[in-house]
Amino acid sequence: MSNYKDIIINCLEIKKDEKYLDLIKNKLSKYKNICIFPMGIAGVSILDKLKNEGINIDFFCDNNVQRVGKKYKGVECISLEELEKKKDDTTIIVETIYYKEIHKQLSELGFKSLERVLPSKFEIDNYFNTNNINDIKKKVLELIDILEDEESKRVICKIIEGWALKEYKYGFFDDIYIRNQYFTKEVVQLSDEEIFVDVGPFTGDTVEEFLKNVDYKFSKMFLFELNKGIYEELKINMNKYSKEISDKIIAYNYGLSNEEKDITYSDGDSGSSINENGEFNGKVIDLDTILKGEKVTFIKMDIEGAEFDALHGAEKTIKKFKPKLAICIYHSAEDLWRIPLYIKELVPDYKIYIRHHTDIQYETVCYAIPK
Repeated sequence: MSNYKDIIINCLEIKKDEKYLDLIKNKLSKYKNICIFPMGIAGVSILDKLKNEGINIDFFCDNNVQRVGKKYKGVECISLEELEKKKDDTTIIVETIYYKEIHKQLSELGFKSLERVLPSKFEIDNYFNTNNINDIKKKVLELIDILEDEESKRVICKIIEGWALKEYKYGFFDDIYIRNQYFTKEVVQLSDEEIFVDVGPFTGDTVEEFLKNVDYKFSKMFLFELNKGIYEELKINMNKYSKEISDKIIAYNYGLSNEEKDITYSDGDSGSSINENGEFNGKVIDLDTILKGEKVTFIKMDIEGAEFDALHGAEKTIKKFKPKLAICIYHSAEDLWRIPLYIKELVPDYKIYIRHHTDIQYETVCYAIPK
């Protein structure tokens, strides 16, 4: 397909004039009640984000009866039976990784207004409001030119099309959604001698996936987790492995950035994010300093928007060893192009791939593979 660039330019023009937040507010205003379903971590997170935009939520609902009657910031969780009585006057924001299952359940019960709100598009709105559309076009088209395969171009095209959508389309990303994030075999070839750097390992889920993909055979592993509480859980989980494995894992209670400094961070539903008004104190360091020239073969980063700075702090390591890279590029609009373009600038020989790993706007990953 040769018209990726034409489609992208057209979608960017549409996005320039479309304000997602205004569209969401207009849709929600047509109903007497707004409900978030379910009340879990994603549910309370979307409540916070909508309140920040001036949208008030009337209640939660959840299949888990133990949550019924509970409140979060004054918003109560009601039973499904009570929600059914309000179905004609209520729009429901379905916010869960089990969206398809919940959508099917509520549709069969006769609910007509089922929405999915994507807060990441609020940030994209802001980016388009403050940046020149021609500059954005130029960078996205530069990105297309450095991509290694047609699938990568198709993924980028689909992501940009998603930006231009006026509302969430059920199943829109299904044709680019693949599993095995960070270790997708069509792109990443692993050996039993990997020296793996996991930046943002959380409590160890990615570590476990890595180990499965290398059949538990590897040389060494470095983990960097900023959040103190999560770091303690991570250490406990790493010690559950055999001594042969745990002895090769080094975990640090640091985030990564482009320099060593003390920071504050917030603890959100999807991870910890560095910001000036954060309620927790922490420390970041650059990878080049802490590794001191030690070899690595694979670096993965998912650190809530801090990836670009962390890559700058790993510049010497990347140039010297040319490790495989799997870097998240969905936390801000410009990460979609500035991270792949920066990586290609560091090591022109890298082959750049893009893959997408959910059925919504999140979890887009840039893979850089040495030739």
